[in-house]
Amino acid sequence: MKKYLLVILLILGFESFGSTLNVETKTFKNGRTIRVCLPEKYTKFTLKLPVIYVFDGQILFNYIIGLYEYNFDKYPPAIIVGIEQLDRGNEFIKQKEDSAKKTFYKFEDFITKELIQYIDSNYRTNSIKIGIGHSHGGTFLLNNLLLHKTFTVGICVSPTLWTNKYAIFQNYQAIKNKSDLSFQLYLAYGENDFSAIKKGVCDFNQMLLSDSTSKIISHVDEYKGEDHNSAILVGSRKGLNYIFKDYVFPENKWDLMEESANDSMFYTHYKKLSKKLNCQIIPLEDDYNSLGYFYLELNKIDKAMEIFKKSMIYYPYSSNVYDSYADALEKKGELKKAYKFCQKALKLELKTDNNSFQIEQYKGHLTKLEKALGK
Repeated sequence: MKKYLLVILLILGFESFGSTLNVETKTFKNGRTIRVCLPEKYTKFTLKLPVIYVFDGQILFNYIIGLYEYNFDKYPPAIIVGIEQLDRGNEFIKQKEDSAKKTFYKFEDFITKELIQYIDSNYRTNSIKIGIGHSHGGTFLLNNLLLHKTFTVGICVSPTLWTNKYAIFQNYQAIKNKSDLSFQLYLAYGENDFSAIKKGVCDFNQMLLSDSTSKIISHVDEYKGEDHNSAILVGSRKGLNYIFKDYVFPENKWDLMEESANDSMFYTHYKKLSKKLNCQIIPLEDDYNSLGYFYLELNKIDKAMEIFKKSMIYYPYSSNVYDSYADALEKKGELKKAYKFCQKALKLELKTDNNSFQIEQYKGHLTKLEKALGK
């Protein structure tokens, strides 16, 4: 299906708001408004990225970006897409009185047949597609996970699973033996949420747990003191934390690695994570950096250099990876090369982030190398 895109030249602030786009579609005459936020240095690296699709984007999009900015050391770089609702109730839930307009089916087609394909065609994406939905949006998302497999991960907070006489339970029973359902599902609700919502979430999760053939990985949280509307604010953060918890190599495993001087658990960790998500997961920059210094402390300099080189390929925008490589070269006795890479780190930092702490560190490293070289 051919896709068209009309870009409204409205950049609201790259890091905070992203770009507002109007996607022309076959299903909606006037197109659909979406907002896309790319990682700040998207053009400076080549990694394929997960995509986070946020329903009710007119409300939640900026909030999710804020969460990402505050948790940059926990979450992998990702593309965030905000989907704005025009007729929320009819788009998310099939309504009898809307049968002539077919609003639900049009919105469903837009998501499954047009938007996802457009994003995949125009941005560097991997196979990880995370949906975040609240209330009716959570129900729409869960139905989509079951019936269309558009997403690989669902964060469904306070979903209204009671709608259409608990049809979602019937949907699951009807397709569970006909389709290979394999996805991650994070379910949650507030302690003070509606009783029907709490019951629906718990019953659905229990149904999954009781099905020995199910490959769906589910998790349920209840948020103390939260109600229906506040649950999504907590749930977005908790859901992303849960989904991305294995992306950062655990601190206790670093301790075990150092005690045993054995790197196998690092590679095993990411191999298992990649298999679980059916996608090659590249360790975050900090983890690669720590692995490099792990080898340096063991005096395995060539191994350390190999890791730092990989980090340069995956994270070429980071000044720190070049300074780390300079440390390895210095330890190997290749001081002239170390000096050049340290210079590169300083130049890159001055050009990009301009972090005063990093700048002073690199200047100190250069001074140390100059003395060693007799400059």
